[in-house]
Amino acid sequence: MPVIDGLFVPRSPLVLAEQTVDFPAINSHILEQRILVEEQARSSARRVAATAVEFQLGGPSVMALEQTLAQSLRRTVRFGYRTAQTELRQLRAEPVAGATRVEDAGSYSRAAREGLEGVQRLVARRAREAADAVSRAALAAAGTALLNEEDDVTRLATVLAATVRTLHNRVLDLVGESLNLGRAAGALGLTAPPTFAMRSEQLDKATCDQCTRLHGEIVEVDSPSYYDLMPPAGCQGGGRCRGLYVFADGVSQVRGPDTEPGPQPALPAIPPVRIPVRPAA
Repeated sequence: MPVIDGLFVPRSPLVLAEQTVDFPAINSHILEQRILVEEQARSSARRVAATAVEFQLGGPSVMALEQTLAQSLRRTVRFGYRTAQTELRQLRAEPVAGATRVEDAGSYSRAAREGLEGVQRLVARRAREAADAVSRAALAAAGTALLNEEDDVTRLATVLAATVRTLHNRVLDLVGESLNLGRAAGALGLTAPPTFAMRSEQLDKATCDQCTRLHGEIVEVDSPSYYDLMPPAGCQGGGRCRGLYVFADGVSQVRGPDTEPGPQPALPAIPPVRIPVRPAA
């Protein structure tokens, strides 16, 4: 995040919808949660590594890791939900009551439409997938160490390194994803959901070329394009992305600081997005 003398400095002029966003608070939450979630999950991940070395299987330790990750990420989902609703209330300068709408759609859209509980269920599933990935990394490293005839101490160190590395990468993914899913649920949970969302990359001080190009892209909330472009989609840094959707009732609120209110201009064409695949740990 660009900071000068302790103050947040936007990468580009803030549009109206961005002016209600507490970027420093969101940035602090992301950075703190990345550390906190990983720290809380590390002991469970170590047990996964030890089980892989000793028994060549996952077992209950994987379930414990899954539960730890899911529980830790609940805070980020709630934070995202709350910040999105607060921003929209400020943008509209009026109180907005909450409500939940449910429809059948893809996993992201269905979860967001089901509200906070729907997102929590999806994040729990993603935590299970992350725990399984950590277990697979541990087992693969244990198998390689066994083939290399490493001694017990070296083998455990090798497996621990692979386990911690995979956990770290997965936590980066999960924190950003949980935040944006929570924000989506918060926006859709309002009695009058916003119509538009703009991808904002104000928080990254070293934005990749793809995110630089995607900054400012406007989509209709809850449309297929909305979920296709939800950060970190397209980011070359994967889970390191700190992109957000900011919400608006009209395109003029996300066009630019000099855009006059009035008839809404047509939405720009959505560029093709390549979803990065993180190399195996």
